[in-house]
Amino acid sequence: MKEFLSVSFLILFLATSPVAARQQADRQADDKPAQPFQVFDNLYYVGFESACAWVIKTSQGLILIDSGYVNMLDHIPGAMRQLGLNFSDGKYLLINHAHTDHTGAANHFKELNRGLRIGMAEGDWQFQASGTYMNSQGIPRKFTAIPRDMVIKDQETLTLGDTTLKFHVLPGHTPGDTTIEFMAIDGNRRYKTFLFSGLGTAFTGARAAQEHLDKIKRIMAAPDVQVTLSDHTMGIDLFEKAAKLKARRPGDAHPFVDGPAAFSRAMQPRLADAEKKLAEERAANRP
Repeated sequence: MKEFLSVSFLILFLATSPVAARQQADRQADDKPAQPFQVFDNLYYVGFESACAWVIKTSQGLILIDSGYVNMLDHIPGAMRQLGLNFSDGKYLLINHAHTDHTGAANHFKELNRGLRIGMAEGDWQFQASGTYMNSQGIPRKFTAIPRDMVIKDQETLTLGDTTLKFHVLPGHTPGDTTIEFMAIDGNRRYKTFLFSGLGTAFTGARAAQEHLDKIKRIMAAPDVQVTLSDHTMGIDLFEKAAKLKARRPGDAHPFVDGPAAFSRAMQPRLADAEKKLAEERAANRP
C-alpha cells in the first residue's frame, strides 16, 4: 500500500506541478528544429527532428502542411527563406491533425500572411475549438483555438495551379485526422505520394470502426504509390534518406521513392489496428 501511495503521489505531482506538467504536455520540450532541405522539385521539408512540416510548391503559390510549435513560431518561415521560398506566397496551410505540435504556429502564420487559408477536417475544427484537450499522458494541453476557416472533406480535392491534392479523412488519431495524396516531381518523373497522419482508433462503435477499416482498405488499394511520408519523422527514415539525397549523383535513384512495397508495409499496422478495433467494438456490442 505504501508503494501504491508513493506512485499515486508521484502521478498527482506530475499532473499538478506546473513545470512537470508543462514538460510532459508539450512535446516541444524535447523536439528541436531540423535543417530544412528540398525533397523533390515541388516538395520541401521545413519541420523538426520529430514533428514534420512540409511545403508543396505549385505554379500559383505554396501549400504549407502543418505549422509546428507555438514556442518556435518563426522556425518554418525562416526555414522557407533558407530554401528560397517566400512565406507571403503561401496560399493554404493544411493541418493533417489538430494536435499542438502541428497547429501551434497556425495563428501566427495567419498574422504574417493574412491571405493564408487554413484547412482542417470538420472533426478537428470541433476538436480544437475549446482550446484544450488531454494528451496521451492524461495531461491537458491548452492553446489558442484557430478561428474556423476552410473545411477539408473526405475524397475531395484541392487544386492550386498545376497541383492537385486529394484528401482522405480518417478519424482515429484525432476526429479529423487527414492523409494527403499528391504527386511529387523529380525532373520529368512524377510519383504518387501519400502523406499520412498518426495511427489511432480513438473512437467507439462498430459502425465507426467498420467505416475506419473500409477507408484503410480503400487507401491500401491505391495503385502505384511510390512515396510514403508522414507527419512525424519516425518510421520513414527521413534524415537517413535526406543524407542519401544530399549525396545523390546524376542517374542515381531518388532515396525517397520507396515504391508500392514500402507503402504496403506502412499500411499493415493501420490495417491490424482497424481490424482489432472492429472486433473489440463488436464484442462489446457497441453499435
